[in-house]
Amino acid sequence: MIDENLEVSQKSAQFPPYPAAAAAADRRVVTSPSFPRVLGPYSHAVVAGGFVFVAGQAPINPSTQGFELGDIESETRLELTNMSAILEAAGSNLASVVKVSIHLSSLDDFDGMNRAYMEFFQSDYPVRTTTQAVLRSGRKIEIDCIARLKD
Repeated sequence: MIDENLEVSQKSAQFPPYPAAAAAADRRVVTSPSFPRVLGPYSHAVVAGGFVFVAGQAPINPSTQGFELGDIESETRLELTNMSAILEAAGSNLASVVKVSIHLSSLDDFDGMNRAYMEFFQSDYPVRTTTQAVLRSGRKIEIDCIARLKD
């Protein structure tokens, strides 16, 4: 038995081909020397298709360009503050974030991360994935996100 609603949804989800030239024109790299330094061959953020894709942040102070390792709450606050500046430069903001990925060096830091996270996201939370990961440089956390451009 075929669900008619599902069939209609599948038909409406089909899109015309997206020309390669349009895809290339719809991609903009966002970077600035005032952002925290990147730790490899990647961009701070890329704007494409009406979204901003922000690279994983490390707890780097943009004024000194040095790591500021501390407790999980201070590292989380610094990364989200840096992410907010990158989003603003790209034409978005934290309120427009739809997806957050968090990588913790220890899941024991989950509650502390959540306390700091809720200072930045207070309602209508974005979807989120949190995993344990091996992180370089002694840091406790890395955060990346996807946000919509402001209307």
